[in-house]
Amino acid sequence: MKVKSVASIKNKKILILGGTGFLGNKLISSLLNDNLQIYLLARNSRTRKDLQKYNSNINIKIFDWIGTDSKIIEKILKEVNCVINLCGILYENRAGDFDRVHSELPSLLGELCLKNKKPTIPSTIADEIKANIFFRVNDPDVKKAINLENSPDIEIFTKLRDLKDNF
Repeated sequence: MKVKSVASIKNKKILILGGTGFLGNKLISSLLNDNLQIYLLARNSRTRKDLQKYNSNINIKIFDWIGTDSKIIEKILKEVNCVINLCGILYENRAGDFDRVHSELPSLLGELCLKNKKPTIPSTIADEIKANIFFRVNDPDVKKAINLENSPDIEIFTKLRDLKDNF
């Protein structure tokens, strides 16, 4: 689905996963400003203070979601025009979290979108490596840009994380 302008997506309903991070917040604000209907899946949504700002907005529906629950995704897919997956983690709290979020979930979303005849955009880990600076801590250009040419990867990662957190 090629979007030519905001007008071409008017009256569309969009499912967003991972919409509570930096990029997700910006995207949701922009989409809500254009009066689009947002379906947001979020963990612990009922108790999260960062989601309270949406309580009075009729254009956003927030669903409490556990990352392994595909039934809620399938139910919402019947109502939406497209899906945007912004889920991502940098640190594993439990073994396997990274794989679940970055491999299993996108695969599941792809299968469910195809099953429900929703458009998909192909993506690969190679695309992610090009786009995500946290996968390039050993890149000499990245090290040089943050003045840590001779530092271990953990220091570079820590510096990148600090720069991101204070953007």
